[in-house]
Amino acid sequence: MNIATIVIALLLALAFAASGVVKILSLPPAKADADRFGMSYNAFKGIGVLEFLGGAGLAVGALVADFWWVGVAAAVGLVLLTAGALVTHLKAGDPAAKAAGAPLFGVLSAVAGVLIYLNA
Repeated sequence: MNIATIVIALLLALAFAASGVVKILSLPPAKADADRFGMSYNAFKGIGVLEFLGGAGLAVGALVADFWWVGVAAAVGLVLLTAGALVTHLKAGDPAAKAAGAPLFGVLSAVAGVLIYLNA
């Protein structure tokens, strides 16, 4: 793997893992978001688990040459997850600035997946 791929994948992994932990632990910001989106806390925790695992998968795919496919699979999963997040934000009537993170992180996840694949 080249340095740029590793840096992008690890930064995304940290961001998704941190977001996932906030949801898994049901910290106040996550509870407020779950309420605002009309979701149960358990469903929101499930999303947090997917975010955490997706971040871990990006890290594994970028750092372990034989497991590049894990990074690609994680990137695909994160793209789908962020697409769902965008829909959720739009349905909740969030302003564009608040909803913009979802497509941004979705595109970055796609880029990371492609880079991991190309550098395998």
